[in-house]
Amino acid sequence: YNCAVRQRLMPPVEGLFSEVLSKNEIPNSVLTRLADADLSAYPHFEFDRDMFLLTVYLGNISYLDLAYLRKSDFKDTRILQYFSYKMNRKIEIRLSADALSIIQKYSALHTDSCYLLPIFDKHYNSSDSLEEKYRKAFRSYNRHLTQIGRVLDIRDILSFSSFSVSTMS
Repeated sequence: YNCAVRQRLMPPVEGLFSEVLSKNEIPNSVLTRLADADLSAYPHFEFDRDMFLLTVYLGNISYLDLAYLRKSDFKDTRILQYFSYKMNRKIEIRLSADALSIIQKYSALHTDSCYLLPIFDKHYNSSDSLEEKYRKAFRSYNRHLTQIGRVLDIRDILSFSSFSVSTMS
């Protein structure tokens, strides 16, 4: 939408996204509640919760870019430098302690791949293409975020459609 408006392919529409909060607008209390939640009874939720938090900690990185992060994108222990498919440019991020903690947690379990996080590895057929694995992971991720919101009784409906967290009206 923003690219189309900048390129004058469409006029700006007042209030088009008025019901959508960006992840930067998620109340800290919700992020803290998510981060502190004991999801050990729901291990499949724990991973997707951590990936959601990581997207926030990495400055609203898209799930597409998150999935395709490579181990070689670490330039030192605190810098992540990657090519953003979503923004079509190189991005450099200084990692917070929270982001580094999540990355270390999952990269330690994922040593046999060039990808930093095990997003493509979870419950998919080895015969699936990388694109198909991504699509399945993204659908599962969105479904789990909605369920996490219900389990934790968070008023916000968590979903990662591009860069947003929608709220109930």
